[in-house]
Amino acid sequence: MGTTVTEKRESPRGGIDSDGKESYDRSYQIETTAATIGPRTVRQALPPRGTAFTYGTDTSPKCTVQTITVKIDPNIATRWHGEVRYTENDNECDEEYDDPLDKPPTFEWDTIEEMEVVEKATKKFDEDDQLENQPVANSAGQAFDPPYTEPTAHLKCVMIRNEDSFTPQTSLSWQNKTNSDTFTIDGYEIEEDQALIKRITGRRIARCEGADYFVVTYEIHFQKSDWDRRPLDAGQMELVDGELKHIRAEGQPVSEAVPLDGAGAKKGAAQNAVYLRFATKDPIAYGPLQFE
Repeated sequence: MGTTVTEKRESPRGGIDSDGKESYDRSYQIETTAATIGPRTVRQALPPRGTAFTYGTDTSPKCTVQTITVKIDPNIATRWHGEVRYTENDNECDEEYDDPLDKPPTFEWDTIEEMEVVEKATKKFDEDDQLENQPVANSAGQAFDPPYTEPTAHLKCVMIRNEDSFTPQTSLSWQNKTNSDTFTIDGYEIEEDQALIKRITGRRIARCEGADYFVVTYEIHFQKSDWDRRPLDAGQMELVDGELKHIRAEGQPVSEAVPLDGAGAKKGAAQNAVYLRFATKDPIAYGPLQFE
């Protein structure tokens, strides 16, 4: 039992784009000697992955077979149709570096806006009368419900570098964690708890010669201070002799949160607002990632 492969008349299709990248599609008709010959055997009759594209006397060593698909003809059981895709997208070769791992990382600095709850602000009564570090609350001292939010700009850096390995565990270990140590990135020293890794992704690249490597992208966000949250201490209940009881106003339970004193009791009129502090992001040392 065997196969006979014929390239179709409209093949090949494709060419070279404006960036000099090549991609082509070749179509084949495969005739088998028996209806029992299946897709695996048929697929093996087509150019295998890694085969360079050739046309006439031209050969494109960087443009190689990436995908191969075969489908049986719906009308003839011994006839198959094959499609072979040649691209250079998944087989990169950096001509500047013999070893792509020697290529220096790239750094892109930018800002990103996110909606954040505003917990403290400078309260202005007029241009000459203002109080700093005041709770964002209504004129009765009660917290807004829902909380007041506004867009806040954060500094971010996207670092891309070639690495010899990558596993999902890298992302799981460092994503959404702050730095517990001082580290340097792109020549800048970052203090403890100022950074937050938002994203780590890896893309496998088939090396022109030698073992595969990975293009790893790190997206890191920065704040001047830490990433802790500091909500206003407020609620509709308070601790009285160790028991939770409804806060009352004019004999009735309040229906909105009122400021508390930091110890579970209703805040007195002469007391300053109290903010609680929560570390919502776990810390981890960034040193093992060896940023530069």
